[in-house]
Amino acid sequence: MLFPSGVTGTGVVLRTFAAQRFFVSAALLALASNARAQQPDSRGEILVGQSACVACHDASPAARDRVAPLRAPKTGVSGLAITPQWLRAFLDDPQKIEPGSFMPDMLANLSGQERTDAIEALTHYLVSFHTNSVAAADAVRDEIERGRALYHRCGCVACHAPFDPPPGAMMDARVTAEIAKLARESTPLGDLARKTTVPERADFLASPLKAHPAGLMPSLRLTEVEARSVAMYLLRDQVPPATAKSPGLKFEFFNKVMEDLQAYVQTAPDESGVFGDINLLAAKTADNYSLRFHGQITIPKDGEYKFSTLSDDGSWLLIDGKLVVSNAGMHAAEERSGTIVLTAGDHAIDCRYYQGASSSELTAHWEGPGLARQEIPESAYSHSATEMKPIGSTEFKVDEAKAAKGHEFFISLNCIICHPQVGEAGVMSAKTLAELNLKRTDGCLGTNPARGLPKYTFSTDDRDAIRRTLAGAAALNRPLPPAQQLDHAMTALNCYACHARGGRGGPQGFRKEYFVTKSGKPTGDADRIPPPLDGLGAKHDAAWIASALQQAPSAHPDMAARMPLYGADDISALSDEFKKADAR
Repeated sequence: MLFPSGVTGTGVVLRTFAAQRFFVSAALLALASNARAQQPDSRGEILVGQSACVACHDASPAARDRVAPLRAPKTGVSGLAITPQWLRAFLDDPQKIEPGSFMPDMLANLSGQERTDAIEALTHYLVSFHTNSVAAADAVRDEIERGRALYHRCGCVACHAPFDPPPGAMMDARVTAEIAKLARESTPLGDLARKTTVPERADFLASPLKAHPAGLMPSLRLTEVEARSVAMYLLRDQVPPATAKSPGLKFEFFNKVMEDLQAYVQTAPDESGVFGDINLLAAKTADNYSLRFHGQITIPKDGEYKFSTLSDDGSWLLIDGKLVVSNAGMHAAEERSGTIVLTAGDHAIDCRYYQGASSSELTAHWEGPGLARQEIPESAYSHSATEMKPIGSTEFKVDEAKAAKGHEFFISLNCIICHPQVGEAGVMSAKTLAELNLKRTDGCLGTNPARGLPKYTFSTDDRDAIRRTLAGAAALNRPLPPAQQLDHAMTALNCYACHARGGRGGPQGFRKEYFVTKSGKPTGDADRIPPPLDGLGAKHDAAWIASALQQAPSAHPDMAARMPLYGADDISALSDEFKKADAR
């Protein structure tokens, strides 16, 4: 169960999901608590919802709507691949690996070899869904720098801590102190460099809702190229400090035909090495083989570039992980092309080719600003001396027997009730929320729960708040007033990080300096800060609000921060709540 547990601040709650770090900041929950000061157990309601109590203990539909239980990150084939070394450490001590995590210790009553065996079995089971995941990526320093700029401009630092000074500022003592302060108050990123790979993180950043339906990590509408750049920046600790460029491209030879684009990064090559450019002299046989060339290409000027491949049989060309040329298929020599806008500097290039029988051919061409059409010269190619791999990576092979045992643990511990798998379901407790024995010392709220129950790291104040809420469980059947329900939803989705409403929220203090314009021109707040949401439901109908939230119309086209994209269900509910809260 990659879900629940917590830490608290002064009078507020700080909570995160474990698997990919979902949480509502202490500052935002403070706003929500202050807004509902007349409801002393609102803190308990938030905890009941975020702890997923209703995953195991049934409650009425009205109560579920009120506590708004968060959906856990997906595991299995729908979830993201996580490295074995990170999983082992996390399952052994969730709070040590992810401080503030909502994931309880599911193995608290196991010790010694029994605990070690359970952790190993669960690790083999969870990794078994992703045995073909991509293990490495070429380190491209220019791409990391592009990711650095995007991270600090497009809205990431509304929730996460910045690492660089805001535009125009120097890293002096004041800025260093402010960044350190934001690091303590922001959503932590965790040890991503040990946890995941560049391709996996890029896939997550491009479409976070696929694996994390709760919506607390929304999509910032990153393109494939942007997502890869930000992923490289977030995983920059995987790059050794002395990484250098070498001439030529890395090549991999496969002694079989692979007509699947992804097979080239999921299959071990039969031979590998370095070659000066893209051509078939790297082939080790005449027929029935595949080749992959990858490394970096130096772009001389900013602008739009046209790339093409002439191949017999199929080929693809990717720049920064984005497919630019698709020339697939068993065919005679044929040229196809595609265009991409690039900045000057180094970019990742990846060419994949397969040859069936008979004749063969492969060349790659480019043209761009001040550059006539020509075959890409060897001087434009280079490769990194190292690849980006998760820190602590070792060879890992799934043991089927251990994976089967891990599946048994996954079912018996009821992990599946929060992380469902296709065709399987968890077991609800016989007791509903209203029927729980709140004085029981070995239950979920106890410090020493019975065998098989989760052990949460709630503070004493947390436990008391939850007990007060559950003691009055009947009150949860009454819906919140519209304004309070909207406040609850905006808090859960972290809308207050960027938008103000009712005099609360919006970027504050030093964090506000990171909200800039795309052009870099000095302007007023209206051109760089997301607008306040006061009276939104009175000005527009629910359909307009839903469309605005999903399509992000550009009323301020020079604003660098991007409107996040949430799930359709979240947006639909939020637009209705704006209408009800602002009804005249």
